[in-house]
Amino acid sequence: MIQLKRYCLTILLFSLLIQACTSPEPSISVKNELDFDRSEVLSISAEQLKKLGIEDLKSAEIIDSNGQSIITQVTADSKLLFQAIVAGNSVVSYTARVRPGGEIPKTEISTYSRIVPERLDDYAWENDKVAFRTYGPEGQRQAALGVNGATTSSGIDCWLKRVDYPILDKWYKKYENGGTYHKDDGEGLDNYHVGASRGCGGIGIFANDTLYTSKNFIKWNTIDEGPLQTTFTLTYAPWEANGLMISEEKKISLDLGSNLMKVEVTLKSSENVNQATAGIAIHDSLAVTNSDKKSGWFNVWSPHVDSELGTALVLNPSDIKDFVDLRTSEKDKSHLLVHANTNAGKLTYYAGFTWMKSGQFKGQEDWEAYLDKFSRGLKSPLSVTIK
Repeated sequence: MIQLKRYCLTILLFSLLIQACTSPEPSISVKNELDFDRSEVLSISAEQLKKLGIEDLKSAEIIDSNGQSIITQVTADSKLLFQAIVAGNSVVSYTARVRPGGEIPKTEISTYSRIVPERLDDYAWENDKVAFRTYGPEGQRQAALGVNGATTSSGIDCWLKRVDYPILDKWYKKYENGGTYHKDDGEGLDNYHVGASRGCGGIGIFANDTLYTSKNFIKWNTIDEGPLQTTFTLTYAPWEANGLMISEEKKISLDLGSNLMKVEVTLKSSENVNQATAGIAIHDSLAVTNSDKKSGWFNVWSPHVDSELGTALVLNPSDIKDFVDLRTSEKDKSHLLVHANTNAGKLTYYAGFTWMKSGQFKGQEDWEAYLDKFSRGLKSPLSVTIK
């Protein structure tokens, strides 16, 4: 009996030893130095993964502290994305290893973007929180002919979704089949007006009391799409701003779980473009604006049909010159405008929205608390340490 117990104990110890040798130690640490919980998409370079013995990014698997495999994404610039969830003032450990099951599994909850030739040539993008679109050259051509539904604008449209799964293809298919995405069938709808305004985060140059802007994009390039981040570029035909011809390109990215997209704008001309203006349209006289210039966020909170809508910008405070709540009787000309300094014609900012019917926030105060935390997070990003 004693020998049997010794034998069983030996087997148990041997089993634990094998498990300890085969189970990798945590190799990635993510630190949150702020006092609130954060869920953000982070990246690891191919070089960092090689240090962990992983040569092929597509074969990499990230395991959380509970031993669960989490969703990852390989980007076009050879980075591995994963979504870290870290409590306030905490450190969370993850493990990177070669995935035993082959390719990265797919997930229904995802970011997504594409050109939409079935409705003129919109470019549309979304994640689990928000959706957007803007307009291409065919839309501009048809708008010049007076075709109903066509738009001349480089403003950004908000598609008000209330579900976490992708809706773009479904809504455009509804449009193709003679239906409409302007009616809410339980998933949300498009009832936000852009017109000639900046919509939610369009760019321009403000000079002599005039906001000069581009028209529709003329080229597009999808760089990455889902599940954790979609990234693309839009290029615009040269446009005139106070006597200068401006060339414009936007690089836009949207992460899973975020209500705000990242916009990286490059403006070039024969002279140095040292400032630009980002705008949020004000379509209702009852809309209220609020801001924290020191933190870098700006918000328009407005009645919206039978609900309420918050549309916002977040910038690096050091880039901000000033801002103005501009109201006018001219259609599509009322905006919250944020004037910013550029670095050799380059400016990065964030734009996005919340719709009260989505149930994501309790109201204006809750939404603005989110903007404040978002801006604090930009100043103190989650730090990733590879062991």
